[in-house]
Amino acid sequence: MEAQATPKASAMTFAVTPASTGQAAQAIRTAVGDKDWRTAVRLLADVSAPEDQKPFGQVISCCGKAREWQCALQVLADIFHTKAIPDVVSFSAAITAFEKGLAWQMACQLLSDMPSATTEPNVYSFNAAISACEKGGEWQRALLLLSGMPAARVL
Repeated sequence: MEAQATPKASAMTFAVTPASTGQAAQAIRTAVGDKDWRTAVRLLADVSAPEDQKPFGQVISCCGKAREWQCALQVLADIFHTKAIPDVVSFSAAITAFEKGLAWQMACQLLSDMPSATTEPNVYSFNAAISACEKGGEWQRALLLLSGMPAARVL
């Protein structure tokens, strides 16, 4: 039995049902697999369950692979707009997008902002930020991040 979108009484827009949310998540996976970041971003509007952040992380990663770090940052901000807290996977994917986009300053800033968003960085978060610094020729900053990993309980 396939669930259908149900019309709202006061408008001609449609509410997204859980079944269609699952369909949207599948469509996002397909777009991500096809490296179609534009379609993946558009499809996020159909995901009504912000507690399931997997599609958000997938889209952020897809944007990063396309070197569209501004788009990845916007998707991360969209998670906050749903009143959810991005998980470590979404943050790390955004830091990786900054690394691929040669935006080392943004990568370092996002890494340092993670704890204030109650999301602790992990080894992947640090690795992406360190790599971003390396690609930006900021080896001293990369060493500083590396030396800060034990204090962050990452090593």
